[in-house]
Amino acid sequence: MIVLLVFMSAQVFAKKQKKILIIESYHKEFKWDSDYRKSISDYLKANYTLSFFEMNTKKISKQNYENVAQSAWEYSLDYNPDLVILGDDTALSLLGERFEHAKIPTVYLGIKSDPKLYFDKDPLYITGIYAKPLVLKTAQYLKEILPKTKRALILFDKSKSSEVLYQEILKNINNNYVSGILFQVETIENFINWQSLVLNARRNFDVIIVGLYQYLKGENGNEIDSEEVMKWTSKFTPVPVFGLWDNSVGKEKAIGGLVVSSSAQGYEAAKMAEKILIYPHVLPKSIPPVYVEEGSVLFSKFQLKKWRIKLSKNLVHDASFID
Repeated sequence: MIVLLVFMSAQVFAKKQKKILIIESYHKEFKWDSDYRKSISDYLKANYTLSFFEMNTKKISKQNYENVAQSAWEYSLDYNPDLVILGDDTALSLLGERFEHAKIPTVYLGIKSDPKLYFDKDPLYITGIYAKPLVLKTAQYLKEILPKTKRALILFDKSKSSEVLYQEILKNINNNYVSGILFQVETIENFINWQSLVLNARRNFDVIIVGLYQYLKGENGNEIDSEEVMKWTSKFTPVPVFGLWDNSVGKEKAIGGLVVSSSAQGYEAAKMAEKILIYPHVLPKSIPPVYVEEGSVLFSKFQLKKWRIKLSKNLVHDASFID
């Protein structure tokens, strides 16, 4: 009888567990995704049932985005989640309106654009976490790492997210100067043009800062693998390269930087999701979006050695190191 009661209690508890669907713009092998997936799982898996859907948009053409969005939507209808988490701009832009119209509470993370761009009117059932790069603070760190830096080139692909960030950066840079560094921002569509700017950077710049690079196109119009972009850039750059996101730093990537962490994005999104589920009568709209401003200082030990860069004691104390 006791065993039966325990079994029945477990069944009741299982039925009461709320379900959360996490829809990724990319795929679980991509480090940005894998890090925020882990944070979400670690925070929520004990009390909620989680399911993941990978849209895999880095490996398909843009012509197929609508098809994969439809597949994600159909999966959500079958899964019937109590709440949805949308990872990054692509998922939000393709699916945000659908979940809003369905009145399904939704939390976004990793959003680099203004979320309002993806809706006809301000959503009631959607809120989330911004992932905007800390360009102004990065300039201050550059001066500490390489005091002689006077000119910096910031490179972005030509995605929607990059265009928004480009305008924001220009708006916040006074005559293109920050902390005594002259910044030039370039948005690039083709990998060939990206390569040309990198190879010739020494003529006009002391450092390169890599922004978004996931949607560069090859000669045939195909999208270049983002890992290959960073690997090539790191190998052939004539000047030090720094990054704005944690997945751009590493042995065959950027030296380091004040980066936006996807782990922190996942953690904040998980906290917000739980808050919404605990208080179901409160509209997500009433929970303001979170802008994770602090960032984290991250360096590649291999790249520091390669470029013979020695950090101050204060930076060593504040920073995290990989490889």
